Amino acid sequence: MDNQIDNTTVLKLEETFMILEECLKCDDTPFPSSTIKPHHVQRLKDFYSPQFDFEYSESGSYFYAALKVVSAINFKSESPEFYFSDQFKRSLEYLLQISLLSLDYQRNQHRLTEQLILLADLWGLHDTLDMQLLIINVLSKMRAELTEHYQS
Repeated sequence: MDNQIDNTTVLKLEETFMILEECLKCDDTPFPSSTIKPHHVQRLKDFYSPQFDFEYSESGSYFYAALKVVSAINFKSESPEFYFSDQFKRSLEYLLQISLLSLDYQRNQHRLTEQLILLADLWGLHDTLDMQLLIINVLSKMRAELTEHYQS
């Protein structure tokens, strides 16, 4: 399973995860939200428009929109040129659920907690109770996997 995708796609994915990490670090809430700097929004639009624009307008969260578009374009493909570990794919699914559920935290608190526990279990990240830090660490590990697997 050592299939390759082009370097441009890998760099775009790495930068997307880095943007999401930076947004979480700057956000004053514990939830992946719509707080995102305008230059980050523009970069994501450059990468993923028009899908990104539509997904954002539907969800109300740039974080969710970015993950959803990245997932739909790059990771759901059954094409043989794409290879991502099961851990990577499951992480993306958990992150999507977490970001969607966090749009209505009060209503989804129990399900959100379940998804966070599953995400922590997947990566062995049980050393923090901070949701933001957990997600940042997972995004960082996902970027590292991209770099490790697709480094030429």
